[in-house]
Amino acid sequence: MVSCVFLHYVMVGLLLFPRVFSWSQGSLLGMPRAIIASPHVMRYRGHLRSTMMDSVPEIEYGAPSSSKVKASARLSAFNLAKCVGGVGVFALPAGVALFSDSKKAVIPAAALCIALGLVSAYTFSLYGRACAHYKTTTLKETWSKAVGEDTAWIVSFASTLKTLFACLTFSIVIGDSFTSLAKSMGAPALLHVRTNMILLMSFLVVLPLCLLQSLAALAPFSAMGMAGTIYTKIFMMIRLVDGSYRPGGKFFNDVVPALQPVFGARPLPVNPLTMVLVSMLSTAYIAHYNAPTFYSELRDNTMPRFNAVSLAGFGIAIFMTLWVTLTGFLTFGGNASGYILNNYSGMDKLASIARCSVGITILTSYPFTFTALRTGCLDMLGVPVDKRPELNTPTTLMILGAITSAAMVITNVGFAVSFAGALFGNALMYCAPAIIEIARTRDTGTISFWNLLVNRLILGGGAVLGILGAAICVLKEIGKI
Repeated sequence: MVSCVFLHYVMVGLLLFPRVFSWSQGSLLGMPRAIIASPHVMRYRGHLRSTMMDSVPEIEYGAPSSSKVKASARLSAFNLAKCVGGVGVFALPAGVALFSDSKKAVIPAAALCIALGLVSAYTFSLYGRACAHYKTTTLKETWSKAVGEDTAWIVSFASTLKTLFACLTFSIVIGDSFTSLAKSMGAPALLHVRTNMILLMSFLVVLPLCLLQSLAALAPFSAMGMAGTIYTKIFMMIRLVDGSYRPGGKFFNDVVPALQPVFGARPLPVNPLTMVLVSMLSTAYIAHYNAPTFYSELRDNTMPRFNAVSLAGFGIAIFMTLWVTLTGFLTFGGNASGYILNNYSGMDKLASIARCSVGITILTSYPFTFTALRTGCLDMLGVPVDKRPELNTPTTLMILGAITSAAMVITNVGFAVSFAGALFGNALMYCAPAIIEIARTRDTGTISFWNLLVNRLILGGGAVLGILGAAICVLKEIGKI
């Protein structure tokens, strides 16, 4: 509570006296469109996409230039796989642990990962099909032409809130990662407190990064973060195989009992809490707000080629999701943490490297995610572009202050991932593309029984999964189930 009050005093001070801080002047937030769309940033967009699980929604700047170099199908598939994968995937083992600690639970978990991944690939392809028909380059524009302009705000609203939860997830993981690093490195006791670390990193690192004049300088670090994420996945497999965290293992006694491996206490492999994992996967597989961009940037963008890109990209993403989910769960079972790296010992040097790698990934991707969030908020408020420069700094301070305060209170990153996936991930990944496809087939007169049936099932299923998933996530978090 004291930290939250102090944070708000700091933010108010910055708001009243911005000129004291030279980096708050002429920041990127005064001209986000010009900077994000600049050639320097666009050159590295492939690297930047890889840094997020709940991918950052593309900020809509209009149709891409006709002179832009088109991507091959192979490169597009690779970029799509990077766009889907990200740091939030490290919450998935906890999604399995919530409904069972039986090793047999990996069977329904794997089935859900594969099934929802394939459905996500199909709905991603539906967005491309709609863009091809309506000649659109953004998700909002596609919805406007297929369904109607009056309801297009729904898509923008869902995208913005999804990005808000992405930033919240980042702040929570920053607190967890750097607090563990501080303990393992023997830092002062003040830094061993999670809320203090979140406050410190938000004020001294995240805020200056969000106010940088140019984001191009972060691109090499984003590429390094991607490599670090791959390293972390390999590290998790190594620790599963070498048994360092099994009873009698090298690091078993270094871990508190609440984080030590537990298997067999809750043998029922499937129960209502399985919905939490479903909700998490709705975040894990979402890249759908970027579908129009992938379609418009694909060389020779016929639907067969775009379908192949969708299937290949999501195929890789399914494999990587299975890797993290199964290795994390099979290592720690029912005690898998909402952020799986919290389970590993502070004395494990390989784990410390993994935490540092994930921390770099988050810090370098945070400004891009936050820029999308801030732009979405100003868009929803209807703030004219020419009025935004004078509002960008205070808007940044207020939004970041609210996110940081929430991250201090919410300790379970799994809750943030699953709740956002249930409400907004399901809406953008299942409901919206199904509605657009039904509208498209009616417009073209190509509607068929099977097409209508499949998309109505996806629409209804997405709505039900979203409502039930969100309710179960909240009830679980408050201890009612």
